Amino acid sequence: MIFSKQPVIPTVHRNSTEDTLVRAEVIVGRRGTVELTRVLEQTAPEYGYAATQALSEWQFEPPRSEGKVVDTRLIIPLVFKGTGG
Repeated sequence: MIFSKQPVIPTVHRNSTEDTLVRAEVIVGRRGTVELTRVLEQTAPEYGYAATQALSEWQFEPPRSEGKVVDTRLIIPLVFKGTGG
């Protein structure tokens, strides 16, 4: 991983005291950029949207298989920590 941006807690959930998990599937392209994101699990659409926005800025080392640069699929869990306001 070269760069990862933390997702922003959605405004309507800023006073939540509970942690929330979003699981997302991403395709990392040959340049190490996130090419496609699909939310697999979310407690509210706002969390899925925030996760997608953050993941779109992540940067990885170009993925390799048998010495060749390839596209790859990852499942990434993101935890939104409840701050309670």
